[in-house]
Amino acid sequence: MATKPEAKNLPCIFNSIVSKYPESQLAQCEIKEKQRWRHALAETAINKITILAKYFPELNSLLDSLESYSLCEKHYNQVVAKDSFINQLKKANNLIFLDPKENERKRIKLNNDTCDFGIQVSLPDPEYEKQINELGQLNMQLLSENKILEKELILLNSKYESQINELKHFNN
Repeated sequence: MATKPEAKNLPCIFNSIVSKYPESQLAQCEIKEKQRWRHALAETAINKITILAKYFPELNSLLDSLESYSLCEKHYNQVVAKDSFINQLKKANNLIFLDPKENERKRIKLNNDTCDFGIQVSLPDPEYEKQINELGQLNMQLLSENKILEKELILLNSKYESQINELKHFNN
């Protein structure tokens, strides 16, 4: 049975992320002589790293090899022990950090009341549009028929009530 390497001998999982995303406010790795290192494979760390993978796509490819990474004390405190960094990312949800080249390409441009994301969007298939319209018309027709049937039911209930009253009156 192979023993697990000490966390201090493994690279910090956030080391490359920090240099790639300086605007993220993710702290630089701090290497002190007496610092505590933690395995990235710890359950709490896995949960936080999984959340951060939404904001830092490179982490997705590392999720299957967490046993090869650790967390330096600085990143453990910033990301795992406290929720403030993740909450900050959630609040700035429109500032998801992408590869800087891709980020430049997809930069959001606000112009008056419009928002241009610079992303190509494909329009729905015309056949689906036709089916959606047909279903909408069918729905309207069924709703109309339903209202007619409800009125007929009210009328029949009224006739039934009057017949019951007549029978009661006749029996008396």
